[in-house]
Amino acid sequence: MHLTLLDTAEADEGQGPRIDAELTVEAPFRLRDGSGVWHDLAPEEGSRLAPVLDLWLCTVTAVTLEEAGTTLVMDFDDGSRLRVGPDTDWGEDGWSMWGLGTSPDIRRRPD
Repeated sequence: MHLTLLDTAEADEGQGPRIDAELTVEAPFRLRDGSGVWHDLAPEEGSRLAPVLDLWLCTVTAVTLEEAGTTLVMDFDDGSRLRVGPDTDWGEDGWSMWGLGTSPDIRRRPD
């Protein structure tokens, strides 16, 4: 599953977006939707991923790493929360994020 994070507000006049990044999720993850309901999802589940579409119009309000940096947590302005842990089947990170405006602390480049 891929999410594109694009901040369309300009940092300074004449400059581009403050963030233009892509998040790739490769492991099962949890999503709390705007109404507070948790969904246990996996990238390969097709139409079951429909709740993720509601994030399209949301603004990211916080991005943090938990559990020694292996779990990515993203909060959104409607109360949604995306939580992606490590891929327990492969013993690797279950996510990667890269692009402009991402902190080196959370950026992971794809292999």
